[in-house]
Amino acid sequence: MKPEISKKEYELFRGFFEDQFGLALKHHSREQLAKLLEPHVKRLKMKSFIDYFNLISKKSTANKELIRTMTAVMNTESYFLREQAQFTVFLDLLNKMKKQKLMRSDRSIRILSAGSAAGQEPYSISLCINSSGTPLSNWDITIYGMDINPEQIAKAKKGIYNAYALRGLGKNVIQRYFDSINKNSYQLHSEIMKYVHYVRGNLMDPKNFQGRRELDIIFCRNVLIYMSNRAVNRVISNFWEALCDRGFLFIGQSESLMRHHMLFKRIKYPEVTVYQKMDPEILTKKKI
Repeated sequence: MKPEISKKEYELFRGFFEDQFGLALKHHSREQLAKLLEPHVKRLKMKSFIDYFNLISKKSTANKELIRTMTAVMNTESYFLREQAQFTVFLDLLNKMKKQKLMRSDRSIRILSAGSAAGQEPYSISLCINSSGTPLSNWDITIYGMDINPEQIAKAKKGIYNAYALRGLGKNVIQRYFDSINKNSYQLHSEIMKYVHYVRGNLMDPKNFQGRRELDIIFCRNVLIYMSNRAVNRVISNFWEALCDRGFLFIGQSESLMRHHMLFKRIKYPEVTVYQKMDPEILTKKKI
């Protein structure tokens, strides 16, 4: 007999996931959540979902079990150059930003991929920069990949992907930047990987952004859509603090920051919307 999740148990999981990860179960019915968690309940030979909840909610619980739970519930699927139109806008903004920086004798670029999963997004950013034809030898470029899941970060550091993850790339790009390991595995070149540095962190915790302030651009795509409104508010506030003045934020094309218009200005491009950090002086004037 399959274990069933009660309404009370569902609410316990819902509250726990929101408190720990900011995750809202608005996309998961009780039946869907039960289906995702059932393999873990059976693996541990538990009789009910409440037994599993009691295990993962204990502060003494081994990290691995909590990670398994989180991975089961959160969608970590991604691929290279996902929502490709955004990368075209990204390169345009980056080139304009570099010209402005040169006028200040500043040759540093700091980019964050928030919710970086197995590395497809931060490596896509690096790949775009490297393939743009812009000389990089005189620039100090750092791309941070931040994710809460250490297993995903470990995968990202290896830089090995299957053909499905490369489906957004042309054959010439794959041949130029990947080595074929076998029929369905490809190793990303070190020249792309070297610009990316991974860090484990919860986007809701401002401590995880210490030492990573004055970011020029943040990518956080298709992450906020899974979060509760309270969690989104905290994450957006952290992004605003971490970005440099007039820095840019890319979110998923199905996501919006309409409720945060005091913090970010909406810039509309064909097929793409980008958000720019409001000037602190303008923000102060709006509050008066």
